[in-house]
Amino acid sequence: MNLPEDLLIQNNVPLCRYSTFQIGGPARYFVQPTNREQLLAILEFQKLEGIPSVIIGRGSNVLFPDEGYPGLVISLQKFESDHVYFDSDGTLKASAGVSLFRLSAICQEKGASGLEFTCHIPGTVGGAVRMNAGFGRPGRPYLEIKDVLEWVTAIGPDQKLHRLTCDNIVFGYRTSNLQDYLILDATFRTKPSESAKVREEVRANFAYRNSVQDLRYPSAGSVFKNPKMASRFSSGQLIEKVGLKGTRIGGAMISEKHGNFFLNVGGAKASDVFALIELAKARVRDQFGIELDPEIKIISPSIQMLEAGVLS
Repeated sequence: MNLPEDLLIQNNVPLCRYSTFQIGGPARYFVQPTNREQLLAILEFQKLEGIPSVIIGRGSNVLFPDEGYPGLVISLQKFESDHVYFDSDGTLKASAGVSLFRLSAICQEKGASGLEFTCHIPGTVGGAVRMNAGFGRPGRPYLEIKDVLEWVTAIGPDQKLHRLTCDNIVFGYRTSNLQDYLILDATFRTKPSESAKVREEVRANFAYRNSVQDLRYPSAGSVFKNPKMASRFSSGQLIEKVGLKGTRIGGAMISEKHGNFFLNVGGAKASDVFALIELAKARVRDQFGIELDPEIKIISPSIQMLEAGVLS
């Protein structure tokens, strides 16, 4: 098939450049579509050629393998990255490739309240919807994407375009039933407010995040989901209680500040991070009988499937 002339498919692109972990070997093929024509063309090309592929956003919730990826990596970091629109009813429509930081900045400028909790999440709209991203700080309600989402436009496993309302989507803690959908855009509810008040809430969220999270080195944020129903402790607290804060393997280290932050403190390999993940899981399992569930997506070098959703 003929691909759009302005669509550049690159070879052997180091994935460490497209991961907030700054870890990962080369992708055999790499492409960054900027519009829907390009995206649909590359998806059709991938299907016809039978090339294994994975779709990412900003790479903020993913661990790429040291060996690289033998197929096609589709990055949506530049996909319609400036497409944010407000409707007269107060809803806000944003394309999947829009960063949450940019979305927050626009809401501050427009005096639109409701999405302040997403301001510091280093991902994209598509990834945030797919994983039902959430945040809360002491004294404020904990909010998730499901609490502000109206609907999404997505390509389904049947390769057809779907408009799914929030009632059609099953959300869970850091997950949804959109794993086999490619999200193109999402529409959110907002409330009119004063720009200064929205900005104040955003600053308070950033201040709290900076006080509890370790941002000195590259990371992928929280490595494990917090256990629900099984423990009164968070994953970070469980890892601290088994004495692993500060533990280092190769260039990867469990933060001394936050037990659920694994850091690339210098030249870390995916194998180093994976070894820390397995160590933490084993220690917590042995001491507390709790199975930690990774929140980050660990990409296998031999994956043979299309990740139809969008990783953060």
